[in-house]
Amino acid sequence: MKAVIFDMDGVIFDTERVWQEAFISSNKKFNVSLDESWRQSICGKSEELVRKELKEMIPNLDVDKYRDDSVNFVNDRVFNGYVPIKDGFIELISKLKEKNYKILLATSSHKVRALTLFKNHNLNIDEIFDGAIFGEDVKTMPVTFNRSYILVKFSSAIISTNLSLFIT
Repeated sequence: MKAVIFDMDGVIFDTERVWQEAFISSNKKFNVSLDESWRQSICGKSEELVRKELKEMIPNLDVDKYRDDSVNFVNDRVFNGYVPIKDGFIELISKLKEKNYKILLATSSHKVRALTLFKNHNLNIDEIFDGAIFGEDVKTMPVTFNRSYILVKFSSAIISTNLSLFIT
């Protein structure tokens, strides 16, 4: 293995817990009883698909207000520095750099959000990663195409380094 491609949400930053808190809060505010398995099923889906699914499941719910409430909850945590970095990430990056691995970031989050999360922990994306792609690059593509896009985007690293690739 010569390179590692990192996802960001839930891998580098504990955004999963923040989304869970937002989900619980919005469920209470809007008197909705969606369960945790449903919340997990929407992870990684576009906001448009989530809203469409909600409208089909709960026709009398003001879906836009419900989702805006959740998104605003998460954005508040992100932009005010309340999203913890996962234990061991800094140490892992140090070890990978010592071994001269290429370190790449592929996230469905938008660049501004990603930059903010790293900045909140005094980290610079350009100093950590050899390349990055963000949500605005791939969000409208189907998942299988996203993976292909990642391979094409990072092809020079992959071809020149004989990369073993793991994409979740």
